[in-house]
Amino acid sequence: MTAVGTKPTHQLSLDLAFRPTWKMRLQHRAVLSLGRFLPIPRQADILSLATTALGEVPPHFCRALFLNALSEACWLWQGGWNYLEVPDRTTLDPIWTTEGSPTLFLSMHHGNWEWLAGLLYHFRSDTIGVARSAHHPLGQSILRWVRTFHRTPVYYDRDAILRASRQLRHGGLVAFLADQRPPTGGIPGQWLNQPTQVTPLPSLWSRSSSPALWTGQLSWSDRQLYHLDLLAYDPSALDSWSQCLDSDFLPWIRRDPTSHFGFFHRRLVSRETSTRIAHLSRT
Repeated sequence: MTAVGTKPTHQLSLDLAFRPTWKMRLQHRAVLSLGRFLPIPRQADILSLATTALGEVPPHFCRALFLNALSEACWLWQGGWNYLEVPDRTTLDPIWTTEGSPTLFLSMHHGNWEWLAGLLYHFRSDTIGVARSAHHPLGQSILRWVRTFHRTPVYYDRDAILRASRQLRHGGLVAFLADQRPPTGGIPGQWLNQPTQVTPLPSLWSRSSSPALWTGQLSWSDRQLYHLDLLAYDPSALDSWSQCLDSDFLPWIRRDPTSHFGFFHRRLVSRETSTRIAHLSRT
C-alpha cells in the first residue's frame, strides 16, 4: 500500500550496456558451470548459509540465489564495473547530478546494490554510503573490498550516523540500505507488505535538513544488459519512507525474487523473509 500523498516527482529508467571481454565471458561461464555441476559448494552448505540469513527456504531457491551471488562476485573479481557503460552526467536531468541539495537515498538488498552505490557516486561526487558492519567477518571483508573497488566512501556504525547527519546538513547525498534489522526496538513501519519495526535513522537524519528522498535498484536484465531505476520524492515523503520503499520494491521483488538477498546482513523479519518472497513470486 502506497502512503497517501507520496508519489514520485521524478523517475529515471535506463538500460546500461555491459560489454565484458571474450576472456571474461569464458571465465564467467566456467565459474558458473562449477557452481552448478560440482559438489563444491555442496547443496547442504548453500542451504545452511541461506537459512542463516533468510530462514527456511526451498533448495531450488537457495541454488538460484547462490548462482546469482556467484555470478555478480565473478564479474566484480574480474573488474566488471569497468565494462558497464554508465551514462554521461551531462545527459541526465539535473535533479540526479546537481550537488549541494540534501538527499537521502534509501534502498533494499535487491539487485546489484554494490554497483548501484558506484553509480550514485558517479552521478554525484558528494555521495557517501552509511552502513552497519556486517556481523560475519568474511562478509565484512568482502564488502570492504567491493566498496574500495568502486571508490565509494562508506562509513560504519556510530561514525556513520554522525557523518550522515553532517553530510545532509552540508547538502550532500547519503545512501543507506534500510531493510536491515534495527539495533534497537526501532519504530513502526512496513516491509514486504507487512507491519514491522524499521530503523529510526531516516527520521533522525531529516530533522534538521529536510532532504529529498530517493530510492532505486540496479538489476541484471541479461548477460549484456543492466537496468537502472531511480525514483525521487518530495521531502514530505520521509514521514512514510518505509511504505514508499515497500510500494516501489514489491513489484521488483515479484519480478526477480532471487535477487533479493544479503547473506551477511541481519535482515528485517528474517524468519519470515523466505515465506513472503515465495508468496510474492507466485502472485
